[in-house]
Amino acid sequence: MHTAAEGAAFVTVRFVPICSCFVSLPESFVRDHLQHVNPNLGATILRLTWPRGAFMETAYVGWVGGITQSPDMELSLEFSRCVHLADALDVMPGLRISVSVVPSIAVAPSIEMEPASPDDWEIIQLHAGYLESEILRQVCVVQQNQEVPIRIQEHVVIHLFTRLPSDIPFARLSSNSEVYITPKLRPATDVDAHSAVQPPSPVLKVQPSVSYLSNGNPVDLNTEQGEILVHPMLIATLGGARHSLLVASLWDDSADPETRLSCVGRVRESTDIAFDFCGVSTNIQRVLGLTWLSHVRIRLLTHAPLLPLRVHVTSLTPAITDIDRFLAWSRSVGPSVLCRRTLVTVEENLQLIVTAQFLNTEDSSTAPNTLRDDYVIVGDGFYAPRTTDISLQPCTPQDSQVLTAVDPNPHATLVQLPGMEHIVTALWKRIFPTLGRDGCAMRTRMGVGPPGSIILHGPRGSGKTSVLSALQSKCALSFGVMCRTVAVSCRDLRGLKMDTVKETLTEAFDQAMHMAPCLLTLDDIDALMPPEDDAIAGMSEQSRRLAEHLADLIKKSRHAMHQHATTLSQVDSTTCKAKWPVFAAACSKKTVAVVATAREAQSMHPLLRTCGLFDRPIPLPLPDVVARENILRGLVKGAAHEPADDQFQLVALKTEGFSARDLNQVVDRAVHQATIHARHASGADNPLDLMAGLQDFTPAALRGVELFKSSVLWSDIGGLKDIRQMLKDTLELPTKYGKLYAAAPIKLPSGLLLFGPPGCGKTLLANAVANECGLNFISVKGPEVLNKYIGASEQAVRDLFSRAAAAAPSVLFLDEFDAMAPRRGADNTGVTDRVVNQLLTFLDGVESRQGVYVLAATSRPDMIDPALLRPGRLDKSLYCGRNELLSNFVAL
Repeated sequence: MHTAAEGAAFVTVRFVPICSCFVSLPESFVRDHLQHVNPNLGATILRLTWPRGAFMETAYVGWVGGITQSPDMELSLEFSRCVHLADALDVMPGLRISVSVVPSIAVAPSIEMEPASPDDWEIIQLHAGYLESEILRQVCVVQQNQEVPIRIQEHVVIHLFTRLPSDIPFARLSSNSEVYITPKLRPATDVDAHSAVQPPSPVLKVQPSVSYLSNGNPVDLNTEQGEILVHPMLIATLGGARHSLLVASLWDDSADPETRLSCVGRVRESTDIAFDFCGVSTNIQRVLGLTWLSHVRIRLLTHAPLLPLRVHVTSLTPAITDIDRFLAWSRSVGPSVLCRRTLVTVEENLQLIVTAQFLNTEDSSTAPNTLRDDYVIVGDGFYAPRTTDISLQPCTPQDSQVLTAVDPNPHATLVQLPGMEHIVTALWKRIFPTLGRDGCAMRTRMGVGPPGSIILHGPRGSGKTSVLSALQSKCALSFGVMCRTVAVSCRDLRGLKMDTVKETLTEAFDQAMHMAPCLLTLDDIDALMPPEDDAIAGMSEQSRRLAEHLADLIKKSRHAMHQHATTLSQVDSTTCKAKWPVFAAACSKKTVAVVATAREAQSMHPLLRTCGLFDRPIPLPLPDVVARENILRGLVKGAAHEPADDQFQLVALKTEGFSARDLNQVVDRAVHQATIHARHASGADNPLDLMAGLQDFTPAALRGVELFKSSVLWSDIGGLKDIRQMLKDTLELPTKYGKLYAAAPIKLPSGLLLFGPPGCGKTLLANAVANECGLNFISVKGPEVLNKYIGASEQAVRDLFSRAAAAAPSVLFLDEFDAMAPRRGADNTGVTDRVVNQLLTFLDGVESRQGVYVLAATSRPDMIDPALLRPGRLDKSLYCGRNELLSNFVAL
């Protein structure tokens, strides 16, 4: 409420081209009525009253000390139009209005304002921050249902209607007043040509700039600046006309709808694009922050291009010459689309951010989607900018980030693994029917369910993680698949709470289903879900529950794939053939392929090895001599100084049993040695010496393994010529001539028994084998294996063969063999019987012992269980008896 007005006077009005509710008063009025008022303490509220027909009109304005030199009161022309004072003066020129001071007025705690039109609301969205700071500078008092003008910039004025509580006819605005602006949306029936656009496309993925066909030939998109490539069938789906100039808006579908940006580009059809993909030029990818296989949507624009008010040019180092270069580019380029934020490469070493200003605003980053879709076409007879239309803008941090960003497609080549191509190929052949679009379509048409998951197993350091990286690269860049990967390192999850691990696995599968088709990798799954161990009950329970949870996730994924395939199998076969790319893309929408790695196929929980889960094992053995040579060549490829060609073969022969990681460390050591030598050789050009890296190097499998060392030579043994020759043929020659022996059609002997009276050289022969044959030698005495605890003796045998397999190629020498493997039934405790059974398991090859030779020695062969001496086990028995006279002479 307010008191009655005091100090009223009548004055004439003169309109001025400003936009505010503040007035300037004649000096006489101020002297007579406002002499006691201090304008520095805030605005003085004045009431204006004038006749309009049979009624009196009232408006409220503010005075902050402005004084005119004339007897007229100066008032904003725009404000007078809003309160209809200008209309009254048009009817009655020279009208004198009543001006009185309002001594007391309530402060509005909150006020609601509504834009006069949808255009005003869109401008408010563009300048929300500016309006918040400027509204108090232009308005100090409002009344119920009053139209208030507010100037945004020099030529832009918006109008707002005020809404006050019913018991407050007018009120003062202060810095504590809360202003609420009600949106004024454009009615659906009033959609103009500016917003008449087609509906958005389904979710598309950004196709890599270079992909590869099944025959290895590359598919290079060759997109030009500001271009969007789509499949011809997709253009028809979006409602566009083929072979015409089409323009579309593109945005990142995963970004926040409130803040995401969009770019406008020219659409071109291409058969090199898969149906559910799109090719996006590098400059658009950099502006929107897109990478390979990002999820995007596009929408064809049907409204005509607009003429911009201004064109702002931004570069890292703004210079006047940038404008000249941009003008030259715009005159020489073909039809090219510029929108509110476009990255343009005008020359090889000059990139500019071009901002087309369609409204009188400099900040369009918060504009709604309909406004951000404005565009202009330059070149080839379209809009030709003039020098006066262009201005240089300073480079903001956001602009600098775009201008200095690297190519979003930095490695558009397949990851190559020399020496392991056959493993990657084997994985690819098994995974392509699951992830490939054509494979999914064929399975759907035939009603065949998805195959099981893959387990890649091999010893530590064999390159399982590298193989997975190569597979991920092949899945991303192969034209028939082009899918993303969700990678989970199970070793990093070990030790976390069970609920945390379950949540991580669930999120990984949910993410894979969202990005389908998708490859899901579980690296080192045996570190998280090993077989149950009765000795560690708590860990066994956790392993079982995690295995059950993972099995449920895989089954749910397979069920979703099956339901999706069942739905699509109802499609008519004629339609499938006519629109095969569309059908194939639809069939792969729910596809998730799971690949895990482990040290052994049996080293993960048995629940996961059932049918439909990880039922397709692929072994990754240690590389053979040919693979080691290829790995070495791949590791040193591109080095400053490559080694001599014969060194590759020599090192490959001397690194039997080395893993890929061991070979990498050998090359690193050789490079370090070469660097040290180069510093002391005054820049001499010396080739890389791989043998220097091999010197004093112990592979990972042999670290901590006690190998028997001997200095006995064959020449140190007198006599026993036939036995020495047999040992050479069985142990030494297969190592020297591995390729020849590997092609043998029969199984070669790998077990020998030396027997004879004590002191006839059995152990001496074994010492010579350890020194001469070039094999790792592990020696153990028979009685050392036996243990009084149940199961400990059999475990000792398993540990022996595990050590020998880790050190392969190796010789396992079992001295005093009769003590650990007597005839079954001779021992009433049954310990040796179980030891014999365990030995038979390994010797028969039920437990793999590739590269492990067994050499046993005894002076009582009659006490050894006969089953161990049958063919395929210790099938060669060599008698070391007393020498003849000539042999004795040689021995002496």
